[in-house]
Amino acid sequence: WNYRELNGIANRIATELERAGGSNDTPVALLFEHCAPAIAATLATLKAGRCYVPLNPRQPAARLAGIFKDSGARVIITNQLNAAMAHEISEGAAKLIPIDELLTQPREENLGLPISPDALACILFTSGSTGVPKGVVQSHFNVLHNAMNYTNVAHIDKSDRHTLLSSYDVGASMSPIYSTLLNGASVHLFDIRARGFIELADW
Repeated sequence: WNYRELNGIANRIATELERAGGSNDTPVALLFEHCAPAIAATLATLKAGRCYVPLNPRQPAARLAGIFKDSGARVIITNQLNAAMAHEISEGAAKLIPIDELLTQPREENLGLPISPDALACILFTSGSTGVPKGVVQSHFNVLHNAMNYTNVAHIDKSDRHTLLSSYDVGASMSPIYSTLLNGASVHLFDIRARGFIELADW
């Protein structure tokens, strides 16, 4: 996707999220594999003034169900590939927004909502290695501050190509995603678990 395409897709998802209703204080769960639509869904949620909770379908369903319940989310943005799991982890209580058809629909305009820097952007859950997974909250200000620091350290500009190996549900993915996109560079996703290190070298 180029930037125009990514923005249009994110706007379509954001508009659909607006139609789904709900309070801006209620997080929105995202359930995607390592793919570009996952990034579009994160941007869409932020554009709609909502806070996202990224879920990785490779994680055990019981863990995802616990995170979903603990987050207080009532909506899951996903695709047809993961719709059955979304239904399972929410016990059928969540409104599902499958985005497959939205990827090819006409471009939507920006929502243009006023969003405070202190508004919640996302909740990332820890691995739970010391017990129950705990949610770590990030505000829009935090996300932008970290992206700025990453930009300054790595000297990222529009000519750069950035490989994204970390899944979108872990903190290590945030600075590469946002510092790349906010600087006009390109982000390239590679699923290291599915494809392996040997294929990474060729890629």
